[in-house]
Amino acid sequence: MIIIGHSGIGWDERNNLWSFPDMFVAPSSFSNSWARGVNPFIKTRYIPNGVDILEFSPKGTKNKTVKLEKPLILCVGALSPEKRLDLAIMAVSQLHKGSLLIVGRGVLRNELTLLGRKLLAGRFKIIESNFSEIPRIYRIADVFTAPTSPWQSFEIVVLEAMATNLPVVANDDPIRREIVGDAGIFVDPTDTKAY
Repeated sequence: MIIIGHSGIGWDERNNLWSFPDMFVAPSSFSNSWARGVNPFIKTRYIPNGVDILEFSPKGTKNKTVKLEKPLILCVGALSPEKRLDLAIMAVSQLHKGSLLIVGRGVLRNELTLLGRKLLAGRFKIIESNFSEIPRIYRIADVFTAPTSPWQSFEIVVLEAMATNLPVVANDDPIRREIVGDAGIFVDPTDTKAY
């Protein structure tokens, strides 16, 4: 049995590790170290995720349907509590100009839509998209942000944004620091004023 550690650092992954898989594949060196600490009796390998840099590139066609005031701040992810997209809405609402585009689907769609309309009026939109359209959406953005919970595993969307040459504003935790490196700014998104 091979387990790929995409559940994130938490009880799901602990249960996976204590099922004694033949191999645990960690997408970050931090999660690899963490897994070894949880169950030192199993084999682990660090294999980072990647993206198709021919698809996710600054060159290519752009989405023409989204019309929002620039600069355009982009979030891509599930509309779920662990993504903490409400923090992005609250942070962008403190800017005097610019818009927030959230791309995703999930249980918090109505709640996030109401918050975005209240705090950002015409400077906010949530859309769903097919995966094939996502590279064109990245190309219209000026900045990418991910206020994700620190226990979340490796985020492909951060790599997609960086491959498209977008600066990134991400949660300040060991996993995001490893993924983003020098390509972005790290913040505590719960401090929405600083964020």
